[in-house]
Amino acid sequence: MTQQQGEKPGAEKFSAGAVHRAVLAETLQHPLTVLPAAVSALSGLYMGLISFDPGSFAVGFGAALFGAAAWVVNYFFRGERFAEAHVRKLRAERERFKQIESEALRARCAAAGFEQGAEAVADMTRAFGKLRQYLEDRAADGSLDAMRFQVLAEDTYQQGIAILQAALDSHRALAEIDTAKLRRELAEWERELPRLEGQFGADDARCEALRKRMDSHRRRLGLHDERNDALHQLLAEAEVLESALESAYLEVLDLGRDTAVAGRSEAAERLATAIGAARRVEDRLRGTRDSREEDELYRREGQRQR
Repeated sequence: MTQQQGEKPGAEKFSAGAVHRAVLAETLQHPLTVLPAAVSALSGLYMGLISFDPGSFAVGFGAALFGAAAWVVNYFFRGERFAEAHVRKLRAERERFKQIESEALRARCAAAGFEQGAEAVADMTRAFGKLRQYLEDRAADGSLDAMRFQVLAEDTYQQGIAILQAALDSHRALAEIDTAKLRRELAEWERELPRLEGQFGADDARCEALRKRMDSHRRRLGLHDERNDALHQLLAEAEVLESALESAYLEVLDLGRDTAVAGRSEAAERLATAIGAARRVEDRLRGTRDSREEDELYRREGQRQR
């Protein structure tokens, strides 16, 4: 699959080896290399099939020499420029896919009726976009602090999007169950159980079956409440990350001053702290138990009720 067909450039594309191979391929395919090579090949074909003459030989040899010289200049003397251009292209491609992913997540939230999530995605994207654009426009000085800050800003955004995707998954799971119906049935059974026990005895099979159904409803309601609490925690963490991006943007507005690097470093530390806290919350909510079983339970119950 090509990048144009939907493949996002991964971190491996930015490795030294990958960039080196890309520069080699680009310089070999450069018009100043390809066209002279084609002329040389045609000259060789002419000399082999029609007539071997000094003019044809001179054209073929000169074209081959020019193409080889052009490749040597591009690869060995201008290779760094080609590498920089290639990395810029990869970064632009990543940004394009990032925007596509954000818009897709926002559309999924809207389609699921998750308005809070759709709004949070829009706010997160807007906050990150302002910060990223400002850093690019001001052409940060290239120091380690500046590069670390940019990486942390991107990590903050990616973590925020991941949390909002988890929130959407929780919202979808919650939407599959009719809690009002479960609570209504549970209340009816709680009133009916004493009557059955008085009529048939507590050990009667009908009473035992009803108790099992009541336990099942209580478990589903308990899981629903836990997932609902987790959903609100995820939304709160996403808001914290958005706030961190907004604060970082305000703190780096003075990049042109002498205190810029120090201020940027402090903002980067706060971003790192926000990312760490958000990841711990997400890991805790996801790792306390495997939620796939309860999600399947919600889906089955929702289908049964429908």
